Amino acid sequence: MRDSAVSAEADRLSDAADSILRARASTSAQSISGRETEAMMRLQAAIDAVFPDDEQVDASVDAALNARHLLRVLPDDFPLPEIGVDPDGAIALDWMPSRTRMLSVSIAGSDRLAYAWMNGSDRGHGVVRFAGSTLPAPLLLQLRSTVAHEHSAIRAA
Repeated sequence: MRDSAVSAEADRLSDAADSILRARASTSAQSISGRETEAMMRLQAAIDAVFPDDEQVDASVDAALNARHLLRVLPDDFPLPEIGVDPDGAIALDWMPSRTRMLSVSIAGSDRLAYAWMNGSDRGHGVVRFAGSTLPAPLLLQLRSTVAHEHSAIRAA
């Protein structure tokens, strides 16, 4: 047990994430990229920062695994998201290229991903199923739309 303020579920979640990283590091057939390492470290830091109370629930092991799978299938040319844990225990992945453009994905323990986006005065939300191996097309299209402006602004400067 790490700390008396940390729940048993948080300890199990942290141990599961640690074992995933150790297993990946020790597998010689698969090398982990620096980008993937950074994504997993951000995920672990977000999980470790949670202190459950009446208003905050720990992220479940299933939510952490789903987030890990989603982070691994993101296109390599997209920036990594900010990662946090919502009060209900869902893991949030947020891309905020500007104050008028954002995409937020909420990952729980099921195969459903909830997302919301804003692009100028356009906004919307949706739910897609995620099998763990490919990013669902509607979510990928929205992510490309949100992040594409960031890349074109960099090229134009």
